[in-house]
Amino acid sequence: MLFREEFDADPAAYLPPALPRPAPSFALKNLKGEPVVLENYRGQAVLLDFWATWCKPCVKSMPALQKLHEQFAAKGFSVAGISTDENGRKAVEPFIKKHKTRIRFCSTPRKTRRGKLAKSKLFL
Repeated sequence: MLFREEFDADPAAYLPPALPRPAPSFALKNLKGEPVVLENYRGQAVLLDFWATWCKPCVKSMPALQKLHEQFAAKGFSVAGISTDENGRKAVEPFIKKHKTRIRFCSTPRKTRRGKLAKSKLFL
């Protein structure tokens, strides 16, 4: 009965979202501590890669993501790697040097590293 009451109160909430839809704007800090605001990339295709240095599938996908970034950057496409590592920048900087990765990297705020964003995900 509770489900029926919730549905009747807001039936639109149970409809699938209209796709594609723009990502909500958010801001993170890059590895230099500078803000990166997603809204500044409006009109461009941005692949958001939520990843971690300890995630083997994430690490394995990095060369392909780097290649995509290089191949399509001139056409307004970019890849942003958003680290969910608990140690943030301290974990990511050595990884970048070791793997010679040149895509844009940000780190999630400490409070979200164990939350919903802590799993590997790709969004375009």
